Amino acid sequence: RLRILACQIDIPPMTTGAERDRHLAATAALVRAALRETPADLVVLPELASIDYSRASFDRLDALAEPLDGASYQVWSALARDCGVHVLYGFARTDGGRNFISVAAVDPQGTRLGHYDKLHLAQYGASMEKDYFSRGDHLFLFTVKGFRLAPIICYDIRIPELSRSLAVGHGVDVLLHCGAYFRDVSFDTWHEFIVTRALENQCY
Repeated sequence: RLRILACQIDIPPMTTGAERDRHLAATAALVRAALRETPADLVVLPELASIDYSRASFDRLDALAEPLDGASYQVWSALARDCGVHVLYGFARTDGGRNFISVAAVDPQGTRLGHYDKLHLAQYGASMEKDYFSRGDHLFLFTVKGFRLAPIICYDIRIPELSRSLAVGHGVDVLLHCGAYFRDVSFDTWHEFIVTRALENQCY
């Protein structure tokens, strides 16, 4: 049995690191309160949970993007230790002058297990990710209570080969699909893609 707290959160507009850090603290307080009511083994936060998905924020990635051990890691590592849970969180990652849409996982000891950078960047409608971010180059798998898990991010769900490789080639039991969605003409299609990938691969 694997208990997952899947979080849908409000993210305010922001352009400074101080605004990001206040948002992280407020979100962590909400997650702590939720865990007191409903214990879980794994907390899953959305794509880019630390900043809002907007061109205004993306224009300030110099202030908002973080290294792997940055503000998001500090907040979620502390929560993982305090609450005895695994946490998968989304953030804008910076490395070597490039930025990535990333998720990272920490265990109940607060140790980072690894990270995944979004492989397939969305560049249509209101999405402008290729203007700001680089694509990732690796997969990331981890285990919680005997379940083999792998994160994918938003537009990744539309690429059937990725889910197939994870489920069949890597034996993943659960795809952790973190997203951030505009209410544009494509909004109603996301659920259908999720159901299709689950049925195709016989996984959660």
